[in-house]
Amino acid sequence: LLGQPTYDQKFDVWSAGCVFAELFLGNVLFNGDSQLSIIMSILKILGTPKREDWPEMDIIPYFETFNLPEFPSTIREVLKNAPEEAIDLMLLMLCPSQTKRISAAEAFQHPYFKD
Repeated sequence: LLGQPTYDQKFDVWSAGCVFAELFLGNVLFNGDSQLSIIMSILKILGTPKREDWPEMDIIPYFETFNLPEFPSTIREVLKNAPEEAIDLMLLMLCPSQTKRISAAEAFQHPYFKD
């Protein structure tokens, strides 16, 4: 989205986080029919990221032309039937910053998988 130039294995963690959330939701987490509508869906559920949470946002080519509206996170309301440990793991997997996002190996060490 927005012309992100680089992807690594943590990009796949984002996808796995979406699927993980969809198992609890029983539906698509981020629904949309265009790049803009998907971005808005992400923002409305995860909340608007801050620059300190997503430092690489400034290197994304189309980001400078996109004015992010302010939204609070609603993920706990959207996934009201999911356990708190699952939501915590999802938030780590769905972190907008690839450099700060949890790795797959780290995800398997999360408390959600301990019980």
